[in-house]
Amino acid sequence: MDSNNRYLVTGATGFLGQACLPFLLKNNSELIATYHVTQPDFFNPLINFQQVDLSNKKQRVALLKKYRPTHLLHLAWHVPPGNFWSSPQNLDWLKISVQLFQEFCKYGGKRFVGAGTLAEYDWNYEELDEIKTPLQPQTFYGQCKKSTYELISLLSHDYDNISIAWGRIGFFFGEKEPTNKLISQLIKKIRRKETINLVHQDTVRCYSHVRYLGEALYRLLLADCAEGAFNVSSSYPNQLKDIIEYLMKLMKGASIIKYDNFNYKMSKSIRLIPSVKRLTKAIHFNPPNTLWEDLALMVENSCMT
Repeated sequence: MDSNNRYLVTGATGFLGQACLPFLLKNNSELIATYHVTQPDFFNPLINFQQVDLSNKKQRVALLKKYRPTHLLHLAWHVPPGNFWSSPQNLDWLKISVQLFQEFCKYGGKRFVGAGTLAEYDWNYEELDEIKTPLQPQTFYGQCKKSTYELISLLSHDYDNISIAWGRIGFFFGEKEPTNKLISQLIKKIRRKETINLVHQDTVRCYSHVRYLGEALYRLLLADCAEGAFNVSSSYPNQLKDIIEYLMKLMKGASIIKYDNFNYKMSKSIRLIPSVKRLTKAIHFNPPNTLWEDLALMVENSCMT
């Protein structure tokens, strides 16, 4: 085990956090993984799980003071389902994240990677590029994530030997995803033969299996020289209606798809295609285009539960 580095992951039992842990274990370094409400559903002697309320300063400081991690992958951001985009709790997590960063630096932290969102961009643009596309969030969630990164970037100048990266997380899915996420919702509706509502018949998104984003974040955490914002996403576009029709074919289902083209708000782009050139250059990894195989596996696994 490399005693020089200690890795801390917040939100480790969340959907994205669980996808990062297997890759971090490969690094053969001490791994501390925090959770608050959702307890780990597996045991691994190489992972030091710690139950911590990150909103409690005493608990945060005690954790950092005890373990003094050199690397921090900050994924925790708990907002209740159904009120995700507009919840006032987003502001609470902005404050928690900034304070956590400062405390991490105080206790010897060297490398910080935070989880942002593609919702930080102006979605009137089709291509979401870290350099070219304006940052103009249209939701409170997106604004809080954007502000978190901006504040952490400014504060980083107060500390020596700290490097930071911000992963703007794209659209992802997987076998253990929350039931309110899109792919799980589609599978459930097709199984029940319920109507599926889409905002526009030509809606395009770039979906990736969560394991690829987990690997990308792991690589980004280790790439100390990679600083700034990076789109952590697939870059392969697919129409949502094609995904739905493929799922119906796999499941031998026949849901009705309804489109709300007339009431479609032009403040949201029909096509959202993140650029991952900057990420690929920095970490030598690009989430592969295995959407259809991964969807088939997810449907197969859903039939077993």
